[in-house]
Amino acid sequence: MNIVKKTLVVGIFMGTMPLESDAQFTASRSRSETQTMHKTVQIDGLDIFYREAGPKDAPTILLLHGFPTFSHMFRNLIPALSDRFHMVAPDYPGYGNSSMPAIGEFEYSFDRFAEIIEKFT
Repeated sequence: MNIVKKTLVVGIFMGTMPLESDAQFTASRSRSETQTMHKTVQIDGLDIFYREAGPKDAPTILLLHGFPTFSHMFRNLIPALSDRFHMVAPDYPGYGNSSMPAIGEFEYSFDRFAEIIEKFT
């Protein structure tokens, strides 16, 4: 799978992550860069909803939710880290605010979700 360089994929984020103390980096970020935005992108004819925050020139953390949850589970984590990282949390098809096609129209499998997330990244 081709993922953008400097991207960290997180399934379930537990505990704390040691971060370098960089007050100048954090102070230089504006409120608009750390505010969580709610966006949608079309992939294979499906609307894929995602939450995004943080500066795009910072390292990216891709937050992938478990089952049967959705990106809402990261609502507190995203603002906590968005001053240092570019945070992106998509909803899989059929979850959260993404399209919910009928079972006969979409293969709800881990392989298909992986294809959608690969195209998303």
